[in-house]
Amino acid sequence: MTFDAVDKLLWLLLGWLFGLLSPGIAERIRRKHRRVDVARSVKDELSQLRYLMAVVAYTMRARSAQVSDDFLDWLRPIVRNYRGPEANSKFAEALDLSRSKLTEEQRRAIDTALNSPTRGLAVKQQFLPVVEAMTSELSICPLEFQRRVLQIKN
Repeated sequence: MTFDAVDKLLWLLLGWLFGLLSPGIAERIRRKHRRVDVARSVKDELSQLRYLMAVVAYTMRARSAQVSDDFLDWLRPIVRNYRGPEANSKFAEALDLSRSKLTEEQRRAIDTALNSPTRGLAVKQQFLPVVEAMTSELSICPLEFQRRVLQIKN
């Protein structure tokens, strides 16, 4: 075998090896970027769920005239920091005004006066379509993240 033939054989083997390894390398790079995208999408949807559940909690407490200062202190940062499609700046302003200008007794009196005993309260089941669609892809995320997301989903 001549030096030229050995050289060609080595190049052929090197090309074959790169052909075997390249899908794994590409998948590893893609997986890292995909993990970030999956986590971001899931966190956005869970942020929206948090906001909606906080508004539901407020509605239920207002209906039973139990909106305390402590509850507003918990609720206001959630409403203020939410940037999703359901955001309502007037609601955030109303919460700030209610906390700064009204006492708990005044809020209780207003909520009692606004409550109509003939109106019912319906709580809708919330769905997480992004989490549902990406459940199989959660396996590329850290185990603690997977556990928490699936716990919320269930």
